[in-house]
Amino acid sequence: MKRLLTLLFLWCFLQSSYAQRGTFTQTFMKDLEYRDGTYTANLKQNVFGDLIFTDSKGNAYTYEQKYLNKHFSEIGSGLEGKRKFMKELIRKSRRERDYQIRYSIDIFGEESIRDNRGYQAKKGKDIHGEYFEESDGEFKTAIKRNFRGELEYQENDFSATLGKDIFGKWSYKDSDRNEIQFSQVTWYRLLKRFGSDKDILWFMIDKMFALNEKGGYGAAH
Repeated sequence: MKRLLTLLFLWCFLQSSYAQRGTFTQTFMKDLEYRDGTYTANLKQNVFGDLIFTDSKGNAYTYEQKYLNKHFSEIGSGLEGKRKFMKELIRKSRRERDYQIRYSIDIFGEESIRDNRGYQAKKGKDIHGEYFEESDGEFKTAIKRNFRGELEYQENDFSATLGKDIFGKWSYKDSDRNEIQFSQVTWYRLLKRFGSDKDILWFMIDKMFALNEKGGYGAAH
């Protein structure tokens, strides 16, 4: 056990040291360049304010300005913030080759992540509430609210909903014919524990998947 922990610590230390042993330089255009032996990387800011990271392994990470402002506001325009950001990207890119990914937010506020390996995700808000979709070319998941205010979850052929009826009673239903109605007391306990109906839905889905893997449930009515 001690040997395993030692090896794990050593691996983490080596990973964190990658971006520290090389040399950072700033160009005339205030872009950042990094060199460590044969490995090189660049972090440039284009005229639109996007940050673009590229390296000698063919990797390219593009962060559009709106996405940066929302999720990486701590970077700012200073050198130190960009240097820290670049260090993290170097750690990621060390394990990749020819990987390209773009992070963006469109004029409607929809966040989007797309890469060159078939992965894409988008998150936003419509008239019914927030939504999220994710796909890797083989599996697709989505969660959103319908016009009745219910949460809907879709994962390939599996679907589930969580919502309340006209009497205010909450229930969970899925495509495996499971249906669970919560008493008011149980529902408030779940809310206290998880904080939101979305987190409760995730909890229910995880439980159903776990039971399914064990072969331990049938339809509940």
